Amino acid sequence: MSVTINFTASTDADVASVKVWEATTSAGEYSFVYSSGIDTTTTSVTYADGSVTNWYRLSFVDTSDNESALSAAIYGGGESWSDYMIGVFRTYSNDWGTPQRNSDTAIKRKLVVAGSQLYQMALPIAPFDCAYTFTVDAGSGDAWDITPDPIYGCKDDDYVNLWLLKSMCEESRQGMMSAASNGIKIKDGDSSIDTSASFGGYETLLDSKGGPCMAFKAAWQQYIHTANAANANSGMYNMYTNFGADMIPGSYIHIDRS
Repeated sequence: MSVTINFTASTDADVASVKVWEATTSAGEYSFVYSSGIDTTTTSVTYADGSVTNWYRLSFVDTSDNESALSAAIYGGGESWSDYMIGVFRTYSNDWGTPQRNSDTAIKRKLVVAGSQLYQMALPIAPFDCAYTFTVDAGSGDAWDITPDPIYGCKDDDYVNLWLLKSMCEESRQGMMSAASNGIKIKDGDSSIDTSASFGGYETLLDSKGGPCMAFKAAWQQYIHTANAANANSGMYNMYTNFGADMIPGSYIHIDRS
């Protein structure tokens, strides 16, 4: 079995080769397994002996034998972030009943929108470690996506944790809006009907310290504080001195199975 690892082409004129490193776990020791020559137009490398159950990293070598740091870990099995996040979303929103309130497609769309909003919030203040691209398509739920994969690709724990809280906050907001639009009050003499109680419940949930929006707000403030403190301490340190950021496309790689 083979795996094909796709990456963003380097803009460095002296790029010469790419090395493939393999491990059985994402954090486990990576062993060099394959090398292939590349140039500035090359965007993939195929490792013929690869396994879809293993994890991979890439490093890049220039004509002077300078080697980059390893890229982010990516999984060979081709799982998508949606496989993981849809289940987590259903669990936290208590949506495992029959029938389910949301389809998988609807949840995926909500996650992409919330993920995009979060990414844009952080960009001018404290950008996340990974540079994400968000795809939306009014005609197809399958086309909605986030690349690189936030779970199995360029994983950033800060982003993933805040992403879930942001998604749950927006889900609660939508629930409140739905309850508000459906709530009615009717009074006829001594008799009355009031279906707006659920609206008040959503308001209480959103405003409470234990609610998802307040939890997101607290986590977001902590992230900004920590990120700004780290930036102030580290200055403008460049960990890729010999290559430049475009030579380390770890945030832009994924695997095709064959």
